[in-house]
Amino acid sequence: MKTKISVNYIAVVVLMCLVAMVMVNVGCKKEKDPVPVTLSDSTGISQILDNSAVATSLISEDVAGSVKRYGYVWVKSSESAAPPTLSDSEIEISGTLPASGRFSGRIFGLTVNTEYKLRVFVETNAGVLYG
Repeated sequence: MKTKISVNYIAVVVLMCLVAMVMVNVGCKKEKDPVPVTLSDSTGISQILDNSAVATSLISEDVAGSVKRYGYVWVKSSESAAPPTLSDSEIEISGTLPASGRFSGRIFGLTVNTEYKLRVFVETNAGVLYG
């Protein structure tokens, strides 16, 4: 004996499937792109000696959060294609970050005729910001 399926039954099943698809689609939210963790700064190099140089920077924006420490990170260009991070060489500047955003520090352990990548870092309670 053949069973007849009602047209109403098929319509209800199709409608339930459509409702389920809409609910799944609405429940999936796209995550916002992460905010880049960078600082606007300008850095100059002076007093270059055989194994050291002085870096002077001006951070041109307010740093949100409580500053834990700040300074410079650097890496030999030939050793890394990526910008330097705290896992590379670093110098921490003592004291609080000046309100003017201007600070200097002597970078030691450099090699003559070697190219380096250098950037500012500021560590806050929210994370590490790089220039």
